Amino acid sequence: MLELNTLEAIMLAVEKGLGLTFVSRLAVKERLESKRLIQLNLTGYYPRQLHLAWHKKVP
Repeated sequence: MLELNTLEAIMLAVEKGLGLTFVSRLAVKERLESKRLIQLNLTGYYPRQLHLAWHKKVP
């Protein structure tokens, strides 16, 4: 397992062939369009919880 701190680092690692990842399609939209990455269509159910957080002083 490889632990990286940023989405950019994760995408670069995948581009270099170091593995695969689950990320938002929106996050990799450009790389999918330019064919730098491909999308794998998986069968099965992969639930995930999303949480939204923001600074308390921003409405």
